[in-house]
Amino acid sequence: MERLATLLFGLDTKHLLRCSSGERSAYAKATFYFILVISASFLSLYYFFYLLSLDYALSLPLAGVLTFVFFSIIRFTLLTIQLPIGEVVTMKKLIVNGANIFRIVLFMLLVFTLIVPISAFVFRQSISQDLQGYKNQVYVNFAQSKQRMTDQQLGSISMLIEKKESEQKIIFNTEKNVRIQQFKIRHIHKQIDVLEKKLSVKKALLVKNNRHLLAHFRKELKHAGMPFKRFELLFHQPNSGLVLFLLFALFFSLLPAYMYVRYATSYLYGKYFGDEMVLVIAAEYSKMKKDCAEYLLQNYNYSLSHESLYEDPPFNRTRIFKTPTKRTTIKLFDHFEQLQ
Repeated sequence: MERLATLLFGLDTKHLLRCSSGERSAYAKATFYFILVISASFLSLYYFFYLLSLDYALSLPLAGVLTFVFFSIIRFTLLTIQLPIGEVVTMKKLIVNGANIFRIVLFMLLVFTLIVPISAFVFRQSISQDLQGYKNQVYVNFAQSKQRMTDQQLGSISMLIEKKESEQKIIFNTEKNVRIQQFKIRHIHKQIDVLEKKLSVKKALLVKNNRHLLAHFRKELKHAGMPFKRFELLFHQPNSGLVLFLLFALFFSLLPAYMYVRYATSYLYGKYFGDEMVLVIAAEYSKMKKDCAEYLLQNYNYSLSHESLYEDPPFNRTRIFKTPTKRTTIKLFDHFEQLQ
């Protein structure tokens, strides 16, 4: 588990071996906790993709890929929560820090994204019942909508029939010549017969199409997972807030647990690593100054002297307060012009 801790948290083995057995055990527990959170994340994402596709085989690779993405983001978030090397580390400085606050908020959003599918799985029975009621209402609304559309399509023909029947009554009451009256009435009656046949055929066709459409809609609605509707219904379940809070606390506690193990004063890995980095940076800084001075002397016959204003360059934390003194030196531009 210690070997895995060095891989997950980017630890240096030589410093970890210098730590006490209790500290190494704490890193092993943090590693186990990290693996537990990632495993739960995979199950959460698998359930989400199953609701989305209703396909066990397809959900597996999709959940695997997205779990790797979440694993990378979470690991990156943990590893980048830190302070500048050489600065005294405290939990307050770690938290009250603009960059770290952003990382903490990002981690909280990831955690919330992961706990919602798990909570939906916990309440899946009651959510399924509520979802079935929602599906029934959706079906009823769809059927009513199709019926209104059918009535509108048939309404124009029905209005023509009513208009022709009104014309028949007007002719019957106003036309005095019986032969002309009967001729006009017969003519209108034939038009009404044509319209009624047309209405009957169109109505039968629309009813048949609607029957097939409603049957297909009911079938699709029955097998629809509706994951986002399930997540919406989750927040209406009794005690769902408590479950969400407990899961959030369980997932999110990985962050403060890692920060405590990594930076608590009672654990020494951070001190060992920080001390080594300070020595390495200071040595590289001194080497850089020496190389720069040698290069200028060899190539331009220019002797560079540098006095730092701080006691601890290049970290520059402790300022040296002394009276400045004026020194006579060569004129830089004149010196390089003479070299040409």
